[in-house]
Amino acid sequence: MSSSLFSWLLAASVSGQAAPDSLVPADSIIVEGPTAEAEGQRRPCVATDGKDFLVAWTDEREPSGVYAARVAAEGRVLDPVGMNLSLPYFFEQTQPAAAWLGTEFLVVSTGCDITATARLCGARVASDGRVSGRPGALVSEVLAEYSCPSLSACGNTCLAVWDRDGIRAVRVAAGGAVVDSPPILIANRQCWSASVAAGDSGWLVAWNENASDSGVFAARVGLDGKVLDSAGISITRSSHRTGDASVAFNGTNFLVVWWEQRSDGPCIRAARVTPRGEVLDSPSIPIPGSALDFEAPAVTSVGSDFLVVWSSGASIWAARVGNQGTILEPAPVALTTSDDLLVSPAVAFNGTNYLVVWSMGRGMHEICGTRVTPAGKVLDAAGIAISRPDPSRSRWR
Repeated sequence: MSSSLFSWLLAASVSGQAAPDSLVPADSIIVEGPTAEAEGQRRPCVATDGKDFLVAWTDEREPSGVYAARVAAEGRVLDPVGMNLSLPYFFEQTQPAAAWLGTEFLVVSTGCDITATARLCGARVASDGRVSGRPGALVSEVLAEYSCPSLSACGNTCLAVWDRDGIRAVRVAAGGAVVDSPPILIANRQCWSASVAAGDSGWLVAWNENASDSGVFAARVGLDGKVLDSAGISITRSSHRTGDASVAFNGTNFLVVWWEQRSDGPCIRAARVTPRGEVLDSPSIPIPGSALDFEAPAVTSVGSDFLVVWSSGASIWAARVGNQGTILEPAPVALTTSDDLLVSPAVAFNGTNYLVVWSMGRGMHEICGTRVTPAGKVLDAAGIAISRPDPSRSRWR
């Protein structure tokens, strides 16, 4: 590493100064951010350009960091070795989130620079798999604690959100330019598990709170970055613990899903929210069959119905929710089962089918997936092996 780059990184951790173009690697953007320890191949995310998919995940091969692979609409893996999206001179990059920016994918992840200062990093990937980018901006604020970013595009602008002493966000324009410095403050309370979905004229950000006012909350953010619900929208208030909020838009309403530890047992619940911020389902909608040993629900939409997915030990489950809030099947569909542990599902819809991805394994994890039709039919019964670990290249060998 050059002494000039080291000097800049050291100064930036204190002053937040912008990086000279000559010093910042040209294939990534630095926005701001947190850090977390990664293990194996874990925490996949998925986005689509309307045809093919991009799957990104945390990878502990050498060099470790965030990797990605494209999956064609017919289920073929286009990048079997995976693309390394990690920023040079950064370490422990993890927790990726991805979205389509109209002309290319944006993948954000958390990472630490040489001073152990936590940042939110980004890389851009074209539909043909080329990793592109521009020198980025550095926001002076630093995240000191673990956080998982979420990302969604409205037209050619993404909103990246994360939790850090509340909920914060920045808009990222096409080409990777960061619009907001300092970040947008969406909620200034004890919040966690932020998730964002784009509507027709802005975004809905949902999150969990487990302080004195426990429950699930949300706020709308306009295309101009203005927070439209400064006090937050109360989706559900509960004396029980909630977590892992996720949100999607179907062209009419948003659907927010989360897990809740209720007195009659844990379950996944959902509620629709209109673009005007009105909560349509109170009490919230119980997702049938989810009162199991579940983990991290995720949701997306075909443009009318929603698909909610979650993991439960050795299975990945799915349930469809109609535009009117009705559950379309009496029981959830098992998308896959295994002798291994299946965790961290994510889902996207390309206009024809869903791609559901997850991490599978006990110890050395791999990234797998399956396509699912809008009617809930599984197209890849044997699953798609998106990325398998090479034990000889792992840090854990």
